[in-house]
Amino acid sequence: MIQLYVLPGKKNSINKKDLLIKISFVGSLLLIHLIAFCQFQKQKTLPAINKTIKPADSVKSMVAYIPAVKTIGSFKQFQFLKNGDFETGTNRSINGWNIDGKAFKLISGAYFQNTWEFMQVVPKASIGGDYWTDLTFNIGYKHQKWISSMGDGIIDNPNSAIGTFTSDPFRVYANNNFINFLISGGNDINTLKIELLEYVIRPRLTGNISNIGNNPAIPNLPGNNSRNNVGTRIDTLFVAIAGILPKTGHNNDILRREEWDVRRLDTAKTYVIRITDNAASFTNKWGHINIDDVRMADKSLLAYVAAKDSMRVQKIVIKDLANNRDQSIVADYYVPLFGAADTHTHLMSHLAMGNKLLHGAPDVGSLLPAGTLYKDAGFDIGETKADCNAGPVRAASVEEALGSCNATHGGWGTDNNCGNYLRAGILNSFFDSHYNMRVPMERNLHGDHPHEGYPNLIYWPNYSSASHQQMYVDWIRRAYEGGLRVMVTLTVNSELLGGILSGDAPLDDKSRADLQLDEIKNFVRRHNDFMELALDAEDMRRIVRSGKLAIIMGMEVDNFGNFNYSDVTTNKTTVKAEIVRLFNKGVRYIFPIHVVNNKLGGSAVYSMLFNFNNQYANSRPLAWGAPIPPGLMFKVDQSPDPRVNYNLRLADVPTFGSMNAAIFGAKAVFEGLSQIPFPPAFDVFKCPTPTLACLDQFKILKSLLIPDASWDIYQSTTGGMVNHQGLTPLGEFAITEMMRLGMIIDVDHMSEKSVAGTLALAGHNHYPVMSGHTGMRDGFHENPNPEINENQRSDEQLTLISNGGGMFGVGISELTAAGYLKNLRLALSKMGNRAVTMGSDINGFVTLSEPRFDPRLRFDPAKYGSSISRNWNLKVNYYNGHNPEGLKQYTFGSANRKWDYNTEGLVHIGLYPDFYQDLKNLGMTQSERQVFFSAADYFVNMWEICEKNKTGVEL
Repeated sequence: MIQLYVLPGKKNSINKKDLLIKISFVGSLLLIHLIAFCQFQKQKTLPAINKTIKPADSVKSMVAYIPAVKTIGSFKQFQFLKNGDFETGTNRSINGWNIDGKAFKLISGAYFQNTWEFMQVVPKASIGGDYWTDLTFNIGYKHQKWISSMGDGIIDNPNSAIGTFTSDPFRVYANNNFINFLISGGNDINTLKIELLEYVIRPRLTGNISNIGNNPAIPNLPGNNSRNNVGTRIDTLFVAIAGILPKTGHNNDILRREEWDVRRLDTAKTYVIRITDNAASFTNKWGHINIDDVRMADKSLLAYVAAKDSMRVQKIVIKDLANNRDQSIVADYYVPLFGAADTHTHLMSHLAMGNKLLHGAPDVGSLLPAGTLYKDAGFDIGETKADCNAGPVRAASVEEALGSCNATHGGWGTDNNCGNYLRAGILNSFFDSHYNMRVPMERNLHGDHPHEGYPNLIYWPNYSSASHQQMYVDWIRRAYEGGLRVMVTLTVNSELLGGILSGDAPLDDKSRADLQLDEIKNFVRRHNDFMELALDAEDMRRIVRSGKLAIIMGMEVDNFGNFNYSDVTTNKTTVKAEIVRLFNKGVRYIFPIHVVNNKLGGSAVYSMLFNFNNQYANSRPLAWGAPIPPGLMFKVDQSPDPRVNYNLRLADVPTFGSMNAAIFGAKAVFEGLSQIPFPPAFDVFKCPTPTLACLDQFKILKSLLIPDASWDIYQSTTGGMVNHQGLTPLGEFAITEMMRLGMIIDVDHMSEKSVAGTLALAGHNHYPVMSGHTGMRDGFHENPNPEINENQRSDEQLTLISNGGGMFGVGISELTAAGYLKNLRLALSKMGNRAVTMGSDINGFVTLSEPRFDPRLRFDPAKYGSSISRNWNLKVNYYNGHNPEGLKQYTFGSANRKWDYNTEGLVHIGLYPDFYQDLKNLGMTQSERQVFFSAADYFVNMWEICEKNKTGVEL
């Protein structure tokens, strides 16, 4: 439409003939330009449009128009959207896109990464330290590059620049039902946004048409004092589309997947995508926007939730970091995970071994077995109060969960009617003999230890004790806050040890494991604010990407399915049924073999205690207290690996005769214990004089310590020993069935032959396996004369594990951080600098990482020399008000108990951040820490291979 301006009051002064001439002339011009424009649309290229239309033109023009935006330079004929993933071009010349202003720049993962510090992965206020600050965090970009408006100020002031980033025009074709893309950054729809706009080209007239024909009778029209020639102009307009709303960020740099429904768009029209950052006034760090992977799709995002291709997405929960609140987003599925892992823990081991070995529950609400809650009631005049719980109860407070261990570990007395001297003697003198708080036996026949627990926790938990709780929930939370994101937690049991310790029935592995599995699930439900149980790899990705701790539940027991019992039917049908039953209970990580030979195969030979356990486990279901029959010890061969030097013997004696002498010495200790009065054993017929000798537990011990002819082999076999038993045919079947369910199989504790058989099955089926908590045969040991055994990994085994996509968890038991770091580096060199993590075995009845210096100990210079681990100058520095970069010393409970890692070591899981900081202080490089804190990603990738290849498993 043409609008002619007329001066007020002079309407009749215009000659009608001249007016018609003008109208006809203008109409002719429009027709000419319309034809020209149609021809223009047919050309393969459009002429360059370099000039920006100025506001002054609107004053001189007689043609009304919509104000134009800055036009795009030369481009090819309209076609598909180009370079939507931004992989081609330089940071200032990006193919298919046009930059205006200083904000937008191509970011490459090769030279820039968001750090843990920037992403607030670790709460600095509660953890402190610097072991995590430089670790990189993948925000979820595709391929190598993405676009960001952090601009030229990416280092100094990343949120001050402004500008736009606009695509070349493109068409939406019939099968392009949706346009989706990745977006993150600040949340401000007015200044930070991505838009889909219609690209419109309009011709218009410019110049002065008031004096056409140079007729002096026609006055100048308003605003046309100059006599410019009439001309043409092509305006390019970006027009908003009804129903297609702009998108903005969410105060987090984790990229979310968004989409526009474009099914109603006209396929004959053309469009552009424009990204805008006009947030120059932002003073916080959320004045920028990130975009990546703009693509056309035939389906909506929700259709890709279960997809098996690169477009797979999932819903996760992340933080709005500007407002500290949760928000749900749709994110790409295949994104690297961050976080450390512990591939071997035992959350509910206080419910193992008849409930009477490890003392202390992991939280309020956990089950406290009978006879473990010491009340210290004392006596009132004329009456006696019970001092321990008569039946199972749930811990009602931290005082109950972590209270005195006297009822569990102490000797019997009028002040401790749940105590047991035999249990105390076995526990203190043999099982927990490394505990540095233990009372010397010359002062106490059963070598007791102090029992006081919460709130002071002076004596336990302790790095050198294997019999006290080290996984209380608050301690787990601090490990999680420090970067732990994956925790494998396993059932555990020893029927023999449970019986000897006068444990509660039932003692069998199946019953004990079922109880622990149920309690693990209850525990995780109670604390789902920061942890969740992962039942598949998809679960694990969602949990970790949502900033939580993924718990993977597993099985590590001696007598799998109780199949060692001679009265339990054992065949392929029953074994398969048991595997399926465990899977349905949530077990996803499994040890087919533990520390005794079972129906599936032979276990590793590396402890005389396990030899006794093997003897007992393979005699079931013998009546409790009956003598153990001979001939059930490990049968061994000389190791084909010369590095293996472990030889089965008792008390480090080399010959059968001296072994007998050592056994008789041990028997003498138990004979002494047998004379201790024990009133609860009184029986007028069986035990008129009640002593410990009346107990069936004592009788079992005596039976186990009687040598038989099968022990001769330990004298005749020279050099290192390995178990003669490998996988049985039933074991091969069982492992195949575990693979068919996608379970993660751990080869630790298997004999050399069993490991070889399992790796052969895994290789045949392209199935990865795990070795989650052990060492290497040529690894570092604090002891200069270590015993190397078949449970430690050989180079050949690690190569097969690595090539198959598996993982290796380096054990930390009895090592300082410096010793662990040496082994970690060695393992990385064998595993291709990938897929190496930590397997602590915490709560698994082992000692943990030693302190840098313990004033209560006197280190042997011959053993430790001038080891870097003893260098006090490399200690963990704690924040004291003057060192803001120091680690925040952990304080716990009503008594504000503080643990000093330097002098107390790794006393519990809550000091994992201190351990991590120690590793960094000792020289653990950024690249080494990046691998260590990528364990979550290695684990989930391994699990996904298991799930992908399970359908093709064959025997």
